[in-house]
Amino acid sequence: MNARNLYFAIVKDLKRWARDPVGILLWAFIPLVIAFVMKLAFGGDEVAVQAKLVIVDPQPSFVTGLVKGSFSQGPLADLFEVTEADSADAVASVRAGRVSSALFLPRGFADDYLRGKRPQLRLLQNPAEQILPRISEETMEVLIDGATAVRTVLGGPIEQVVDLTQAVSPPSDSTLFDVTSRFRGPAETIGAHLFPPSIEVVDRKVGEGGSDVGREDGDPGVGFMALFFPGVLIMSLLFVGQAVAGDLWEEERIGTFRRSQTLPGGANYLVLAKLIAGAILLFVIFFALLVVGRYLLQIELQSLHLAAAFLALTGFAFLAGLSWLAVIAKSQNGGAVLSNLFIMPMILLGGGLFPLESMTGLLRTIGTHSPTGLILQDVKGILYGRPDWGSASVSVAVCLVIGLVLSFFIARQARRRFLGEA
Repeated sequence: MNARNLYFAIVKDLKRWARDPVGILLWAFIPLVIAFVMKLAFGGDEVAVQAKLVIVDPQPSFVTGLVKGSFSQGPLADLFEVTEADSADAVASVRAGRVSSALFLPRGFADDYLRGKRPQLRLLQNPAEQILPRISEETMEVLIDGATAVRTVLGGPIEQVVDLTQAVSPPSDSTLFDVTSRFRGPAETIGAHLFPPSIEVVDRKVGEGGSDVGREDGDPGVGFMALFFPGVLIMSLLFVGQAVAGDLWEEERIGTFRRSQTLPGGANYLVLAKLIAGAILLFVIFFALLVVGRYLLQIELQSLHLAAAFLALTGFAFLAGLSWLAVIAKSQNGGAVLSNLFIMPMILLGGGLFPLESMTGLLRTIGTHSPTGLILQDVKGILYGRPDWGSASVSVAVCLVIGLVLSFFIARQARRRFLGEA
């Protein structure tokens, strides 16, 4: 293949895209707009999303006080904004959309619970909201499970205490000692699980290859935006790759592809040049996005040049794959449809829209082993200072080989599609 012709073909594509950059830049920066929205939604420490809960307690007691107080203790205090009201005001607040949920404690709730009956709680949810009312419902289910467990373990002593509080004469010392002894046994049994808790909560951060490791002292760790931002790069890669792949049909429309057959190398050098030019374009776009992420979104990103180069080199294979899908189809619109069938699963399951760390079970397994998921794990290591250069090198080598092999099939399929060759 004539290197000079290859060089001029690369320059030709870069100049064409530079003269009309709006389309490609639009696709490249749409994911960045999503990142800004996520930054506004989750990035501020001063604004917190809370579920507004109003509680109706027509017969206040020690037990109902524990129920209401549970929403203002520990992490739940940051999650809920709790107020009290009567039944009419609570219903009106839900209907007006001022609160997410209303919890109605029935009369006699405390006595029914202490006596081992099954008091009925009613939770009225705001139909205009989807997530926050569900949080209230799931929190109530957890609290009910905990209260049921306590009543099961300490049921006997609790009923004895209730009987003593309703007795006319004060209890004797022996009776008090007996009650205390009955509490002591179950309390010691469950105490090892409650004091201290059996589950320890530790901060997590992204380690080498995107794995989770414990946070070291003084390490700032990685927040939600830091986990989300690499997905922006993946979305940009796929969107720009689709635009570059569709450019083959533009070459056919203006006659460039047919004229290329008169030169040494023909379609092979034209396709390879377009893929190389696309990789150069990706490097420029990725570097710009990384600069925005570091200085505008305030994400602590490292090694911007290396990360942009890694994404551009591995993106070579994605450009080739999308170009192959483009020329398999019988029309440019058909190629866009085929490309979307590949792009959407990669975005949804491969970490493009949802961080892999937020997925669980089978979805996370699929995501981490998808093409974009594998690339994400390497680029996160580069960006956050824990690169696995062995894995990154293998990824680059594999993607370059795949891209080169696919370029041959793309050129052959393009000749069949555009020139009618057998």
